[in-house]
Amino acid sequence: MDATPLRCCRIHAAGDGSRPEPWRKGPRRLPFHLLVASRDGAEEVVIDGVSMHVPSGGCYLVPAGVTAVIGAPTGNRPVFVHCDIVWDGHGRERAAWMWHQDPQGRRMPVVQPSPTSIFGGAIGPRPPPAIDRLIDRRLPQIVAQWRQGDALAAAEAENALEALFLAWARATSRRSDGDDAGRVARAEAAALQQLDGGFGVADFAAAAGLARSRFHDVYAALRGEAPGDFLRRARIDIAGALLAQGASVGEAAAAGGFADRTSFSRAFAAVMGMPPGLWRDRRGSGRRAGGAVGGRQAAPMRKRTGPA
Repeated sequence: MDATPLRCCRIHAAGDGSRPEPWRKGPRRLPFHLLVASRDGAEEVVIDGVSMHVPSGGCYLVPAGVTAVIGAPTGNRPVFVHCDIVWDGHGRERAAWMWHQDPQGRRMPVVQPSPTSIFGGAIGPRPPPAIDRLIDRRLPQIVAQWRQGDALAAAEAENALEALFLAWARATSRRSDGDDAGRVARAEAAALQQLDGGFGVADFAAAAGLARSRFHDVYAALRGEAPGDFLRRARIDIAGALLAQGASVGEAAAAGGFADRTSFSRAFAAVMGMPPGLWRDRRGSGRRAGGAVGGRQAAPMRKRTGPA
């Protein structure tokens, strides 16, 4: 690539709209970046093998060439853009090309570098909370502006999108270094192997090799949530998978590392909307359950066309 590449966001497609029914799309790889704000409902996404819960009002980025599964278990209103970050007027990034097959079997070029390599900082799948709120507020305006259809409005929308990436890079460059993503991924893998043994936030931080306060900041910057939120959701996922296979509430509570059935039932109902015994009975013995965390089976979602 040239020492001074063109850094200009180019939007290829953008849209929004309510999807009240559960939907799921993927796995797939796109030749461009996909930025999504999930409104009126949460999404469960798996990006490059890492599972994330994106709450209503939360946002996420699927980088070009990365395998992803996206969907909303109860429906939502996604606002999205497909974009390039480096654009030379011919749709080519001045670096090595990579190819992938789309669902129809066509070979398509993945031409984009990572956002981090262009803007700096640490632009991962989930923005830090302040940038999350900024994207949620500004992305619908950018989509509406781009869809006006004239060249000036499109240019203004693309400039506004680039400003979002710059704000994201500034926020994360002050909070994480180049090895933080690897530290967090290794800590998550360790957590998933030890949740039944009382693995807590202090253990989580130790697995990353960071002080607890530093780990909290790094984790929030990369994942957009607190470390404790990940641990709670992972425990519910493990317990839910066992319940769906016919395990007792006590067995599921123990596997998820809960102190007793009462605390487990309270936490499970807060996440799933019903007590664990009722949830198990409605799912039926032998069915898989839970939002995919760390490569575990994702929650069943009826297929429906997604945002992109």
